[in-house]
This record gives sequence, C-alpha cells and structure tokens, in this order.
Amino acid sequence: MAPIVNDARKKFSFGVDLKRTLPIRPFEVVDGDTGNRFVISITDDGDQIALTGRKIVAVFSSSKGVAVQDEESGVSISDGRVMIDLSTDSFAPGMVECELEIWSASSGLPIGHAYDVLITTARFNFVCRSAMRTRSAVLSDQNER
Repeated sequence: MAPIVNDARKKFSFGVDLKRTLPIRPFEVVDGDTGNRFVISITDDGDQIALTGRKIVAVFSSSKGVAVQDEESGVSISDGRVMIDLSTDSFAPGMVECELEIWSASSGLPIGHAYDVLITTARFNFVCRSAMRTRSAVLSDQNER
C-alpha cells in the first residue's frame, strides 16, 4: 500500500543544466491551480552546483506575457534543490517557457553580499491546459431527467 501524502500539491521533480537543455518528461499544469510545486536540481554539464548563498529568480514566458518569481513570491532552496511554488500569474494555457537566474556575489565577498554575478540556466518548458470547470459552467441538477 502506498503511503498517504499529506501535502496536497502536485510536485514536479526534474533537472535543469546551465549550458544545455536536458530532456525532461513532459508534464502539464491546469490553469488556475494553486498547488503546483517544482523541485529542480541544477547542474553544470552534469555536476550539481552548490546553491548556498545564492539568489534564484524564475522567469516564465506564457501567453499572459513574462512573469518573475523570487524568494518573496514562492522560490526557495532546500536540500540543494530549487523549490518553486508556482504562482497562477506565472502560467497560462498553452506552452510555457522558463529559465532560472542564479545570482551570487563576486569571489572573495561574504555570502549574502550584494549579488553581482548572474548565470542563467538553459530553458525548460511545460504545458498549461485550461480547466474544464469555468465560471460559465452550469451546475447539473440531479432532479431533472
């Protein structure tokens, strides 16, 4: 019997490389869902990079336009991976592209000092589909036959 999961989120785990696009299993989110979480490992040519003391910014491009998420809007680092609690402003029906900006301080400066070095990952994409239930959905009446 599978364990019961208490966290009612859809978790999508995958890897992103700094230089090259990695194949990831295609996945989709549903427009309007508020419980999507990305768990992302970041590598440099296959070697995992250290994220301690770095700032991560996720940049999304969809039919809504460009949206940005950072540590104040759902991006965090945990166990060497990037966690993104996806904001509904970051995706819209259709193909969504994303890249991660990794900010750090110049060599020799203490961790947490001004971020002045930027590297950007390869892009990854996912699909957003429209939900079947919309505001115009008609409530079914079981008494009508």
